[in-house]
Amino acid sequence: MHRKRRISREHRLRLIQDGGERYVAVGPSGERVILHALRPLSEAELAESAGLGAILNARRAFRHAHVDRVVKAGVGEGLLYLMFESIPGAKTIRDRMRQGPRFTSAQALVWSQQITEACVAAHAVGLLHGDISAEDVVIAGESSAILLGLGVRQLVTYDIGTEDLSDVPRRSFTAEDDLRAIEELTVQMLRKAIPPEGRA
Repeated sequence: MHRKRRISREHRLRLIQDGGERYVAVGPSGERVILHALRPLSEAELAESAGLGAILNARRAFRHAHVDRVVKAGVGEGLLYLMFESIPGAKTIRDRMRQGPRFTSAQALVWSQQITEACVAAHAVGLLHGDISAEDVVIAGESSAILLGLGVRQLVTYDIGTEDLSDVPRRSFTAEDDLRAIEELTVQMLRKAIPPEGRA
């Protein structure tokens, strides 16, 4: 039996699968969503932190074809949360590399370019990922790579005691870190790709 836990009275979320800090849930319009319960936070604390509020508002408003869409975001019952769209049938790159179906180097390069373009657009509005890996990118319909969890690490690690994340060295990460992680992921994909015709 799945354990049910109410996250927000306003949205009347009914959790149907417990996954730690990430949950499969039913959203405000009855749709299937992915809910990230990020950190304990009160509405007053959120209102007092211009920096945290700016990140949350930017993530709520950000739209890109290769980034998962935020359905709802805010504070409910003492938790800061992001509610993401669910992407039916999509598999992570890690799953594709381990279990298939296999992909070509051309596909891998297209997916890498899509995620790079998404990150550049996100960086332009102050959003970072900070932890891109093969588990954070899903492939939908073979042709589209979608980055998951953009902004989550920023919201989780942001220190309300400072309005400048760079003042916290142990929590500091940059746009360059995102792009470097994409390069590393691209190398991983190319190593797992189907060899070009005529090569073993």
